[in-house]
Amino acid sequence: MSGVTLGGGVPSQSYAPEKTEGVSKKTLLEKGLDVAKEKTAKWTLVGDHYVLAGGAAAVGTLAAGAAVVKIAGKVPAVDLALKALTSSGAGAVVNGGASYVLAEDAVKSFKNGKTVKGSVEAVASAGTGLAALELGAKQVGVDFRPLRATSEFVGKHAQSIGAGVAVVGGGVAIKSGIDDLKEGKKLKGGTKIAAGTVAIAGGAELVGREFGVKYMDRALTGPIKAVFGNNGVGVGVAGVAIAGAGVVAGYDGVKRLTKNKGIGNDLIGIAEVTGATTAVTGGASLVGVATKNQALAGVFKQNADVIGAVALGAGAVALGKYTADSMKKNGVTLVNSATATGTGLATLGVLSIAGEKVGVKALASSFDKGWKPVAAAGLGLATYKLAKGAVREAKEGNAVNALGQGGAAVVTGGVSLAIAGKAFNVPFLSTAGEKMLSASAKVLEPVVRTAVEHPFATLGVVAVASGAGAYAYYHSKKD
Repeated sequence: MSGVTLGGGVPSQSYAPEKTEGVSKKTLLEKGLDVAKEKTAKWTLVGDHYVLAGGAAAVGTLAAGAAVVKIAGKVPAVDLALKALTSSGAGAVVNGGASYVLAEDAVKSFKNGKTVKGSVEAVASAGTGLAALELGAKQVGVDFRPLRATSEFVGKHAQSIGAGVAVVGGGVAIKSGIDDLKEGKKLKGGTKIAAGTVAIAGGAELVGREFGVKYMDRALTGPIKAVFGNNGVGVGVAGVAIAGAGVVAGYDGVKRLTKNKGIGNDLIGIAEVTGATTAVTGGASLVGVATKNQALAGVFKQNADVIGAVALGAGAVALGKYTADSMKKNGVTLVNSATATGTGLATLGVLSIAGEKVGVKALASSFDKGWKPVAAAGLGLATYKLAKGAVREAKEGNAVNALGQGGAAVVTGGVSLAIAGKAFNVPFLSTAGEKMLSASAKVLEPVVRTAVEHPFATLGVVAVASGAGAYAYYHSKKD
């Protein structure tokens, strides 16, 4: 029966929905991560014997490099290949590929509403893309340095980039306001949208003023001047409006940072708080221009370090929250050990900048004096985690993995003791740490020397050992 006949005598047809790939299609980056997870998961050769696999890869790579270098001078083709692999052109290809992979994933992130992830990937894609262009130009003998020029531009125009952050904060405020309107919160949503609009226009004006861009240099004050006249009142009103927008964005950012909604939410909060600080200082500068108060007019330019401190402080809050939550759920891990260290260093940075600003020497030198104890503590946490992992692996009968984690614990513990000894002026700790590191180096030294001096024999041993190990592993799994 081909189909059911409807009233008009036309047989009905059933249509399967079209398959759409859209934003659900996996990107190259996601596919690569999936393969890596699959090959390193529990019950796989690499996952179960990660120390052996990692060691074999490291030694094999070292030996292969030494082998290529040894024969490069004797075989012209190899010499040419080696030069090609280490050329600027090869670097351009690698960076270009990385740029494409990151850009593809950034597009998908934006389509899926993951604006923070997409923004980070877009910036990384732009950086690797510029590096590819610069290396490619160097390969063909053209003096074209877009990456270097971009870096210099960022350093020279940090003020305008800070104003750009205010624009981003304004955009976030507008989006948040639209969400509030959808939920029926008309007053709250309207206020956020108005504040965001002012922040965007104000940020654009601050950028326009620095670069002398016509019309853009009065994106906010122009319309206000038209209403209030050209007697300076308009500029002052604009300054107050920008500062007010900053307060609203900052309020929303602080609220975000006090909620446990994940690191992505916290990153948006950081952008809002940073944008708020930029808007408040920029608004104060415009008020200074209106009132011809030179000290007030220079507030924005003279407080770029304050804006940086605010961003650093907000980052410390976000990292600290993540660290506390992660340790509560998972105990000490290598990741939260690193974020704990980052929290401490960011906090010291804020204190140091604040001390410089208010002239308190004890605070100003806090980073120089405090980074060693913080780093030592972070490495101490990592040492604890590695040592705990070594004990677990030993109990499970994985002797090589246990030795590997134990060896790593010796290294991190040695560095931690050495830094702590230097920080607190305790020679015994420094000596103990240095001896631990020296002992580790003596264990690795003959392996490295053999790989470099006898690369072909080393490659053969690695190949045989890897093959035999893989056969034994999969054979035992089959049984």
